[in-house]
Amino acid sequence: MDELSRLLASGKNVISSAIDLFIYVKSGVAPAHVKPEMIAKLANACDVGGVSVYSTGMTPGFALDLWPVTMARTVRRVDSVHVRELVSLRDYKSTMQEFMGFGLRPGVEIEMFKMFEDSVDNPKAGALNTPYGAAIHFLGDAFGVEIDKISYQHIEQRTARNRLVLPSGTFEAGSIVGTEFRLSGWVEGLEFVTLDICWRIDDEGWPPNLCSWELEISGDPSVRSQMEFATETDARRATSITVAGHCLNAIPNVVAAAPGILNHFTIPMFTGRAAMSL
Repeated sequence: MDELSRLLASGKNVISSAIDLFIYVKSGVAPAHVKPEMIAKLANACDVGGVSVYSTGMTPGFALDLWPVTMARTVRRVDSVHVRELVSLRDYKSTMQEFMGFGLRPGVEIEMFKMFEDSVDNPKAGALNTPYGAAIHFLGDAFGVEIDKISYQHIEQRTARNRLVLPSGTFEAGSIVGTEFRLSGWVEGLEFVTLDICWRIDDEGWPPNLCSWELEISGDPSVRSQMEFATETDARRATSITVAGHCLNAIPNVVAAAPGILNHFTIPMFTGRAAMSL
């Protein structure tokens, strides 16, 4: 927070995927450890420097929030929104693998899932303390409803049938190689937003793609859409490139924006550039 404030106060705009907890800053929505005084400090630094801070990315930042809103622009009635993320880590070695439970035995406490567990003192603390909570509230506000609560459900966990030796590492038979969980945003007792996150190491039994999302909007008219990214760069996993691309393409609009903390509601539309224009 101190580094961000110094950068902003010195007159530098900041765009980052590393501060995704600020993807949608709203009173009562920001994670518990993002205190109102912290948000006020950022806003003041923006005013002092005459600049803006914009937090974005891919999931969330685009696939879980901006994409559904864009696809619903021609829909006159939205009953519910369901996004499913499908990402393979087979050819991509990540320091997050053990955090997500890959390579561990079933029954072992997994750090990632601890993030979503509800607190006894604050039932909303679990899911809300992740960037996914901000994405769900953004969708609620975009479609004109207030999210009452966010629930978490572990859907499935798959283990390796045999020992796997992959670019992402070695995984013993019986260890976790795939997981899927669900976060739901509820409105007046109805499940309005559903985010299914499906990550795997072993592609057996999963859709054959490295980086894709499925969207279903129930309403009138209903929408079914699939989005898949592909690249030949490095491990051919496009997710990292899409995160960087979203940040880079935002630069002109962030620089031109009025000082403050920006989000998808407050920044004008932007996109990539034609190759011949670069």
